[in-house]
Amino acid sequence: MRHTLFLIFAMVVVLASPAVALIVQEKPGGGDVALVVASPWGQDIAALLNGAGMPAIYPQRAPLGAFVVLASDDSVELLMAHGAWMVLRGDRLLDLC
Repeated sequence: MRHTLFLIFAMVVVLASPAVALIVQEKPGGGDVALVVASPWGQDIAALLNGAGMPAIYPQRAPLGAFVVLASDDSVELLMAHGAWMVLRGDRLLDLC
């Protein structure tokens, strides 16, 4: 039984590590590429970006996320005020791809 619990715990830690690393990273600043994630129960990403006045930098986007270039250091707060759920550093995500 102890071995099974240890194995389950180890698998959870390994599977959660990439997500935790992305969430606890420093927030992006002005001029950085960022991934804006809209809340699943709120407005869609197109309306969120239009409200914040930031266009997506790639022609295709996911239903809940889009890459943008932040205009200033206050852009993260502006996006969050318009309904963004998370704003992640896009350069770190693009390194993973």
